[in-house]
Amino acid sequence: MMRRGFGVVLGLLAVSLTAMTAWPDAAEADAKPAAAIEGEAAHAARVAAFAAYLEQRRAERETAPLPDPFAQLTQIGIDGEGLREAVIEAAIDLGELAAFDLTLIDLPGIATEERDCLAQAIYYEARNQSVAGKAAVADVVLNRVESKRWPASVCRVVYQGAQRDTGCQFSFTCDGSMTLPIERRAMAEAEALATAILGGFRLSLSHGATNYHAHYVDPYWAPALERTAVVGDHVFYRRSGKPIRLAALD
Repeated sequence: MMRRGFGVVLGLLAVSLTAMTAWPDAAEADAKPAAAIEGEAAHAARVAAFAAYLEQRRAERETAPLPDPFAQLTQIGIDGEGLREAVIEAAIDLGELAAFDLTLIDLPGIATEERDCLAQAIYYEARNQSVAGKAAVADVVLNRVESKRWPASVCRVVYQGAQRDTGCQFSFTCDGSMTLPIERRAMAEAEALATAILGGFRLSLSHGATNYHAHYVDPYWAPALERTAVVGDHVFYRRSGKPIRLAALD
């Protein structure tokens, strides 16, 4: 779209330039005062110079470096370089995400309630983890959203079982953690990361996991699942032989 816009501008300028320098016949041209001819020539030169300027700007845009989402995360206080290293170590193929531009995220298109629920999961479950550990927890939430075995929204996944005596899916929703004072900086980071992830910059650091536990516990259900990754203090799992698609984020 940008190229077509510049092409139209340059085309119009070329037509204008031709119209200003072409006259019906020599007699009419001879009748023009010298000052008028010189003024038209100067104007034509200015038009040509402006056209050249527009062409230069177009070329600059074409050769401009691609966006670096990891550097963008660093600019807003998130350890983007640490996340980049984790992605490289996990051999994750970024594809189009390698040039994802966080500044183009459609913020009004992200449901505030869903963003808040994902941020709460990141904060309470992984605020003492690296950015990769936080992103991996968020990935589990979204994998559950996609799976038919769990509810189809972020908030319903995060708070599933919070009101039941049989227990909650994420411990912070029923163990009193939410009554404690919030570390504002850590929550702000969780909210920013949740926004980036729901906005499209999602990395499959859990490798399709739908469950995880801290490395220092041994839950009864772990042997029945397939281990997919270890990120920070958490071990991630999915149902054996049942890989799932990434959750849709549209």
